[in-house]
Amino acid sequence: NDLHEHELNHNAHQISCHICHKIFANTYRLQRHMLSHEVDPLTRKFQCSQCPKAFKFKHHLKEHIRIHTGEKPFVCLNCNKRFSHSGSYSSHMASKKCFTHNPEIEEGEVLPIKSE
Repeated sequence: NDLHEHELNHNAHQISCHICHKIFANTYRLQRHMLSHEVDPLTRKFQCSQCPKAFKFKHHLKEHIRIHTGEKPFVCLNCNKRFSHSGSYSSHMASKKCFTHNPEIEEGEVLPIKSE
């Protein structure tokens, strides 16, 4: 069908970063990602105390620190899966993976984020 054809075409054009080899769907996202490899201390003033990474914004450092602490404050109310970032939770809901765990939830129903 058209959706399947679109997905195949979309995935065929992925581009990878020559530094860390992460894969991106388009050049805009790759260019935005390349900023993460900048080492300008004026641009990235929020330094992680546990690894060499530094961030332009304090809230990005706060999210990054969760990698080290294992904190996952966002919980799917449907399947109880935990996430360290709200964006990961949103992706989970968009993929509808959790609908198989709770048939009482109607497909397309959006559940609120539960944050502790």
